Amino acid sequence: MFKFLYTEIKKEHFRIIPIFGDLIDCRISDHSEAFKEFIIGLIFSTMPIWLGTLVNFVIIDAENHGFLSSLKNTISYGELFIYCNATLAPIFYNAIKDEKGMPNFPGQFWHIFLVILISIICSAFFSLQRTNVNLDTEIIFPSSIGLYLFSLILFYLSMVYKNNRLTGALDVRKTKTNEFVGDFNRRHQNA
Repeated sequence: MFKFLYTEIKKEHFRIIPIFGDLIDCRISDHSEAFKEFIIGLIFSTMPIWLGTLVNFVIIDAENHGFLSSLKNTISYGELFIYCNATLAPIFYNAIKDEKGMPNFPGQFWHIFLVILISIICSAFFSLQRTNVNLDTEIIFPSSIGLYLFSLILFYLSMVYKNNRLTGALDVRKTKTNEFVGDFNRRHQNA
């Protein structure tokens, strides 16, 4: 009994962590399906970046600078800011979409807040960079990489939560209902 109580207390402490807390309720199958969807989406959505880098490396930069230099040349003009916004759009949709009979999107407030904040920052940086405002590339380029990586994390989490919400929440609800009915029947059989 104490082990169960201790486990429930730890779960409740973890649950209060914004964005990540609701992972405690997600199943391995939610993660595995989300990972497959994430990898396929990542490969196809970033094809202009990695294919452009490969072409640039093979045709132009192979002898001079190397593959990483070609990659930096491919994304150094703010392209990742656009990718960041494109990655965040489905998160916003998933977070606000009301599914009939389903629980709310886990961490809904924080997902929406972060999506809006990051989208505004990325749009501003991309616009400033495209209007030839003199921005410090030592800050802007790493910022674009960091924001894109963070939006990929948010995107993965949103897919895990979406999977759990659509299938896992039903399983939990069904299990709890079955437990309640079983307990109810046992109590009333003895009466």
